[in-house]
Amino acid sequence: MTGQIGCPRRHRVQQGAAPPAPRRGTPEGPGLRGSSGA
Repeated sequence: MTGQIGCPRRHRVQQGAAPPAPRRGTPEGPGLRGSSGA
């Protein structure tokens, strides 16, 4: 059971790490996207 919960949590972390790339292009994107992710 713990493995299943850990899997979905890791997927969420990957989605949040993907935006970091576009964040460098738009400084305002990271602040607005970071708030939504948090």
